Amino acid sequence: MDVGLIVDSSSSVQRKNFEDVKKFLVEFVTILKNLNVQTHIGLIRYNHKPQLIFNFKEQQSLHHIQEKLGNMTYSPGIDNIDK
Repeated sequence: MDVGLIVDSSSSVQRKNFEDVKKFLVEFVTILKNLNVQTHIGLIRYNHKPQLIFNFKEQQSLHHIQEKLGNMTYSPGIDNIDK
């Protein structure tokens, strides 16, 4: 299974809410990977500019994904969801 995640880090999302989303995603990804180790996950963080955090072809160990999620930074800016 492939799962694509898109996370908003624009100014409309406050820092605390962004950190709550990160915690949720760590739990969500942990459940997905424990159910099926073959699950591939991709993540894009966006505000005024999208940023690929990790893609489906990267190392997909649970530890690697959790580390990338933990290191994802809040980057407020305008919300250009159309980009």
